[in-house]
Amino acid sequence: MYRSGGWTIYFDELNYLTQFLRLSPLVELLWRQGRSLGVSVVGGTQRPFHVPLLAYDQATHLFFWQDSDVVNLKRLAGMGGAVPTKTVLSAVASLEGHSCLYLNTRTGRVALTRVEVGGRS
Repeated sequence: MYRSGGWTIYFDELNYLTQFLRLSPLVELLWRQGRSLGVSVVGGTQRPFHVPLLAYDQATHLFFWQDSDVVNLKRLAGMGGAVPTKTVLSAVASLEGHSCLYLNTRTGRVALTRVEVGGRS
């Protein structure tokens, strides 16, 4: 996708791309080199446990929806950067409906938000 000022690569279903299509080397290369090339890399998944650790190491902006899967929560535990692990885990586990936790790993900024669809949440 091209956006004003540069390109954005969006990987939808990272688990599928890395585990089933075996594209992990390509995904990791783009994640590692994207910033130096002026490319934003965005990834989405429902199974964070299977996402390559490199994606987390490079992540600046994270969005979490409610998740009670213990394996996923263990992977999420160390992703907060400046935010304490317990804060991230308790916030993610207690999210409701269309609520989302935003986390900036560099600044430690945390915010709760809701997704509104057609005037309804």
